Amino acid sequence: MALDGIVMSERHADGRRFVSSYSGVRRAASGGVELERYVTFDAAERTWTLDREPPFIAEGLRSGTLTQEEVDEWRSLCPSS
Repeated sequence: MALDGIVMSERHADGRRFVSSYSGVRRAASGGVELERYVTFDAAERTWTLDREPPFIAEGLRSGTLTQEEVDEWRSLCPSS
């Protein structure tokens, strides 16, 4: 069993929850774990930022699970930092 990613959520003042970031998990050189942030949400601006493209995007394209059109649309919603 492996942990590939962590989804963080936050709560708005009105009580609604929202996803605030997605980070990948990998083994560190020291033997521990490292988190690599892929996508973050700015609640004040209500915008997503692509910090680094998650590796599953390329894998989805290779396997045919995702189309280039789907990936391009997703990228347009998450400007790079």
